[in-house]
Amino acid sequence: NKLVKYNSNTTQVQATLYPGLGAKYVTHIDEPPNIKKKTAKRKLTCLMYFNLFGDQEQYDMDKHGGCLRIYLGNNKYRDIEPFGGRIIVFNSQWLPHQVLPTHF
Repeated sequence: NKLVKYNSNTTQVQATLYPGLGAKYVTHIDEPPNIKKKTAKRKLTCLMYFNLFGDQEQYDMDKHGGCLRIYLGNNKYRDIEPFGGRIIVFNSQWLPHQVLPTHF
């Protein structure tokens, strides 16, 4: 919020660029509701991908990586490819998620 001068007490803004070379984000839950903090704000996460590849024909999971992995429970998960222009919205307080290693 400070970097983009987005003065809000109810909304956070975060921009992340993964440089490749295996960069990733480990499995986590944003602002778990069982941990009470006065500063806890994040309940809903909205992701938008700005990658150059915009569809399945240009993207190769093994070559590029960078999928968002969401854990659905019962040892099930879903990998969501980072297609340019794709928007993903989910409850990040309850849904464990991670970014798989990036290679592009």
